Parts: sequence; structure tokens; C-alpha cells
Amino acid sequence: MGKESEFELTLTRFSGRKAHVEVPEEADAIGERAFAFNSVLQTISIPEGIKRVGAEAFVGCSNLREVELPESVEELGKGAFRGCLRLERVRIRGAVKAVPAEAFLRCKSLREVELPDGVEEIGEAAFMRCRALADLTLPPSVRTLGERAFCECESLSALALPKGLEAIEDEAFQGCASLRAVRIPEQVGWLGRRCFADCTALEEASVPEGVESLEEEAFAGCESLRRVDLPVSLTLIEDRAFFDCPHLEDVQASDAVKLGQDVFALS
Repeated sequence: MGKESEFELTLTRFSGRKAHVEVPEEADAIGERAFAFNSVLQTISIPEGIKRVGAEAFVGCSNLREVELPESVEELGKGAFRGCLRLERVRIRGAVKAVPAEAFLRCKSLREVELPDGVEEIGEAAFMRCRALADLTLPPSVRTLGERAFCECESLSALALPKGLEAIEDEAFQGCASLRAVRIPEQVGWLGRRCFADCTALEEASVPEGVESLEEEAFAGCESLRRVDLPVSLTLIEDRAFFDCPHLEDVQASDAVKLGQDVFALS
């Protein structure tokens, strides 16, 4: 076996105080918390050859402005860029299969996100409270949006969900106060609890055929919601699914649907 397959050179800790850092070309990975809470770092150059960015590698880098991950990156760790308050642009060109939990949690300045085709999962709270994120196109490979994946992305107004999406988990888009319309792809078979709750600008929604239940408070607090199209496959609408939707005028659903408690209360 050659040397490259026997050893991995990991950058474990950077203690310098530089605004720009170039990761050595000899490195294979950036270790856990390698740049954690470095308040001076603004830009970083990550070379081809880096395969892994560890958990919390850049957590709390409050002045980091942009990140580009090369095609060689295969794994991104949990909370890798959590709390990078001035991070504006992210481009991932690697072979990552998942954007992990809390990867960009509380990156409140994040405006541009480019993900590669091949990403299958957006993890729990991956982009939660990215308050500047206004426009998002997910690659066609995405199958699952995890719990609170885009929760409280209050500027998110344009959303293109991929046709192959299969599940939208609990609170995935809760509190996306600028979202006006959502068309859920036909392959989606699961909508989690409070998945679109408190989307106060949401005016219309269409739930695809195949969804059998609408979970608790799925659209609760959507005060601008006027019309919802529900599929024939739907057999159960759980408690308070449309609670406090005062402008709801038109709900298209099968007569056989069973209703939980207070489904349309205050609506």
C-alpha cells in the first residue's frame, strides 16, 4: 500500500491570528474545533485533497465571511460553521451526502448557498435561524429535510423543493415569515408536526397525493393562509393543524377525512 492510503494528515488546531488562512496542501482533513471561536479569521482557502471537515471545525468564527469547500470533501461534521455570524456565502462542491445537524445554525448573515447534486439530506437545524437567507434552490438529489432544517429563516421567500423529496420533518420551515406559497413535491409522503407553523405570509399550500396524515399544528399560526389543497389519500388531520388561520377560506379535502381536536379553531 502506498503512503497516501496509510496515513491521514489532519489539521488539529490553528492558533494564529490571521484574517486570511491557507490550509496546507499536504493536509487531508480539518479536525474537530480546529478553528473554533477564532474571531480574527475572515477568509480561508481550503485546497483540493481535503476530504473531511470535522465537527465544529469553524464554530463561532464570528468574522468569517465566505466558504468554498472543494470537490474532494466527502464529509462535513456536525455544527461545522455554527454561529459564524458574518458568514455570507457558502459553496460546497464536494461529494458530501448530507449537510449535517447544525452545520450553519445561527449564521444570521448567510445570503447565498450552493449545494452539489448528490446531497441527500439536510440535517436537523442545519440552516436554522439563517435570517438573511432569502432564496434557496435545493439540488434534485435531496430526499429528506430534517427537523427544524430551515426553522426561523425569516427572509426565506422563494423556495424550490426538489421533485424527489420524500419527507419534511417536524418544524422544518416553522417561522419562515416571508414564505408566501409552497408546492410540496409529489414524492413527499410525510409532513412532520408544525412543519409550516407560523409562516405568517403563507397564502396557499398544496399537499400531494400519497400523504395520509397531516400532523399536529402543521399550518398553525399561518395568519395569511387562504387556500389549501389536500389529497384524496389524506385520512387524518391531527389536532390544531390549521389553528389560528383567520383568513382560511377554502380547504379542498375528501369527505372521509377524520379530524382531530381544534383543527380549525380560531380560523
